Amino acid sequence: MNKVAYEQKEKDVLKLPYSTRYQALKQEKIRLKKIEIAVPVGYQDKIKKRLQPNKCFVESIKFARDVKEAIYCIGQFQKSEFFHAWIEFKDQDYCFDGTFQAFYPKEKYYEYRGLKKLYTRSSAEITELANKYEMHGLYPEDRQKLKSLLVSSSS
Repeated sequence: MNKVAYEQKEKDVLKLPYSTRYQALKQEKIRLKKIEIAVPVGYQDKIKKRLQPNKCFVESIKFARDVKEAIYCIGQFQKSEFFHAWIEFKDQDYCFDGTFQAFYPKEKYYEYRGLKKLYTRSSAEITELANKYEMHGLYPEDRQKLKSLLVSSSS
């Protein structure tokens, strides 16, 4: 999908009422409950009690900034081609989804969500970007990287 088509698809989704998007997210959370694992020791105080709709980048960045062993991942849903961010951990077979505020076995998470990992950043890299831009979200460097990936995949 090229950049223009991606941006149009994103706008179309965001036109849906928030309640519709939230209900869809709740249904996805229920579906993922089958593979959810207990919060690993040491991360209990990092988890929020509510879903964080449309905040996968923000929540993943906050988590990575606070947890040195976190690996910030950016990927793409294979069905919708939307971008997504989540957290993985070096030498661990689980990951954290900031939208759902839950941990999952990495392999099953990829399968259930239909994800393809595009690239990663270390906790130190993401902290540096967060400090540089004084915000959490998709940074210009990430936008540029994703743009180049979109261009190369449509060629």
